[in-house]
Amino acid sequence: MHRTIIVDSSTKDSLIRLLDTLENSRSIRITLSCYSPISHNLDKAYVWKCLGLTISDGNFSALLKGYKTISFRGVTKYTAYSIIRSFLLLYAPINVRLMKNKARKEKYFYLSISSKRGNLVNYLLDILKRLVDNPRLLLCDLNLECLAALFSGLMDGDGYISEETGYQSISYKRDSRKGFVVSVILEYLSSKGLIKSMRYYGKPKYEHVFRFTNPKFLELCLKYIYHPLRSQRLFRYFKNYVRNYSCSFTIDELKIILGKASSAYIDWRRDRRSKVLVVYIDRSDFDVIKHLWLNNSYKPKPIILNHRVLIKITEKCTRELTILLNKCPEEINERALEKVKEYIKVTCEI
Repeated sequence: MHRTIIVDSSTKDSLIRLLDTLENSRSIRITLSCYSPISHNLDKAYVWKCLGLTISDGNFSALLKGYKTISFRGVTKYTAYSIIRSFLLLYAPINVRLMKNKARKEKYFYLSISSKRGNLVNYLLDILKRLVDNPRLLLCDLNLECLAALFSGLMDGDGYISEETGYQSISYKRDSRKGFVVSVILEYLSSKGLIKSMRYYGKPKYEHVFRFTNPKFLELCLKYIYHPLRSQRLFRYFKNYVRNYSCSFTIDELKIILGKASSAYIDWRRDRRSKVLVVYIDRSDFDVIKHLWLNNSYKPKPIILNHRVLIKITEKCTRELTILLNKCPEEINERALEKVKEYIKVTCEI
């Protein structure tokens, strides 16, 4: 018999606490306090997140042979948390029990989707089989968010992100049906410029190395990766990526900042062979727009100097500044307009 536990949310602390307190030979069923039938809509990103998890860590081969229960055997606590949180978004009751393992101190779990949700399981299995039969055809119909959710499911299950170097990989054996599907997904994402597919290692690693090349796709993956450790490391990688490779501001944000500028100048950083557009804003005007930095720790922090605030805009924003200048130059403060034009000119000359 299962002990049913109803949760109001899928927060990290509550779910991990449940897994920590689970004892040997005890089973629990985790479900949400409210129920909502899933809509048969392929644009539901959390459907693709769960499919990615099923491919990476689920009973993939058994499901293709006709088995009707989606299960995950021998997963660690944090992977179990990722699976539970993902499937709860589909309002799927999940059966969880602790697997006996005297050889290791770490806990391992067995999870399965309740047979009472047969329609959901059949729905997921139908998509899964179509993905195996013709993966490229199905992938072409997915929007960016669904692709990110699918890839995040693979990462939550079999992914690896280095803490220091940002080394990223997915573990799988290429000479299997699962390996074929994962390889096609990686090749498709690489062809779209979302990742760069790099070297595949055979025995004993069995892993495919890749790196992110699209900041929007990376940000969406960060939204759907629930494994606490991988999410934390990817967030650190994301902040460094944005600082090094992309503009930290959107065009609309630049319009707001330059619209409030009291003055601007170009900082010629000769020792680093780079140039920075430095914008000054009066403190009172900055208080009106400081919300732009809320929940965006990857943006360069404003420097407060008495009654003025200094904001640095790097060369990575040249494209956004050019679009803004061509689209609506009247939105830029007259005191900063000439400096913006000069900055774009000297940057494009390099």
